[in-house]
Amino acid sequence: MSVSHGMPSGALAIAGGATSGSFGRMFPQLTPRRSTGLETALRFGAPGGLMDGGDTTDDQLDPELPAGFTFFGQLMDHDLTLDVLSQLGEQNDPRRNIDFRTPRLELDNVYGAGPVVSPQLYDGSREGRLALGADGADLARTGQGLALIGDPRNDENMLLAQLHLAMIKFHNRVTDLLVAGQITDAFGAALPPLPPDEPPTQQPGVPLDQLLDVSNYFDTLFASARRLVRWHYQWIIVHEFLPRFGEPEVVRDVEENGCRFFRPGGTPFIPLEFAAAAFRFGHATIRSTYRVNEDFTGKIFPDDPDSPSLPRTDLRGGPVAPENAVDWRFFFQASKEIRPQTTRRLQASLNTQLLDLPVSAVPGAREGALARGVVRGGAVGLGCPSAAVLSL
Repeated sequence: MSVSHGMPSGALAIAGGATSGSFGRMFPQLTPRRSTGLETALRFGAPGGLMDGGDTTDDQLDPELPAGFTFFGQLMDHDLTLDVLSQLGEQNDPRRNIDFRTPRLELDNVYGAGPVVSPQLYDGSREGRLALGADGADLARTGQGLALIGDPRNDENMLLAQLHLAMIKFHNRVTDLLVAGQITDAFGAALPPLPPDEPPTQQPGVPLDQLLDVSNYFDTLFASARRLVRWHYQWIIVHEFLPRFGEPEVVRDVEENGCRFFRPGGTPFIPLEFAAAAFRFGHATIRSTYRVNEDFTGKIFPDDPDSPSLPRTDLRGGPVAPENAVDWRFFFQASKEIRPQTTRRLQASLNTQLLDLPVSAVPGAREGALARGVVRGGAVGLGCPSAAVLSL
């Protein structure tokens, strides 16, 4: 594998070192927009409101954008931002809000803090591998059905959960190939052979470095696999995701010349203009219904938010049976035989299912995605969108 394949360009890379971040403002000079409250938010974002686009129809679809990129974007979002402290309906100071994700695209929502600090995410019987469900068709779960993953939000809907599972399987496959010597690490070096097992107890005269050889081998194996997975993930973002959603010439300009307006300095942060506004564009691309595999098609969320989740008829989060597992050929261009379904076009409306979310999708909330987004924008004091555009 070549070094350049997954290496982010200098202009897009963010300095390492942070283990968590903070939120900040990209346009601090703008006066915060006055909060309009829940009543106005519901006028736009409730079922039957001004931005209710109904069930997705063929004329609302983007024929060129495979449907899987909606959920890849959601995985990216959860990789960058996690705010558990700010409260809807209350004014919040972004400088004091902790982002419980690092401000880097590194899949910390998949890897957690690593095998030592987050052992529940890993397969205890196979060193360096992430945990899977027993049949491989689902995430590892507790007896109560809770997903054992680095970010519970990745089980908000079944398609995102299955994409998280795909990243786990990719990591495990890369690990197996490194052990077998069939691929090299990101820098072109082969993994050294596994040292022989050490004696069960420390023997007099045995050098300390010999006692640590096995531990060091598995540390190297995990770090090498994780780096390869991260670089492939970052390569997909730069070369597949960004050109599809952004203007290709803008993406090239940022790669070649760096950012014009985002200047984080020595302490990277996530702009609230991005986390609470701009990156929420992806909600508009979510369809009402998806074909998951040859035999299963379901609505993204149920018509009745209080309906039981099993047997599965919709795509809310929770346990997944093998017959409901995602066939990714229906979501990405991965086969000549199957044309993937496409996203909903970017437009000033959402499909109806997103305007009345089930409790399982957003615990503790009954307002839909749009209404909650509007209220949150007021709570964090976002500037007026038109003023932000003029400042560019």
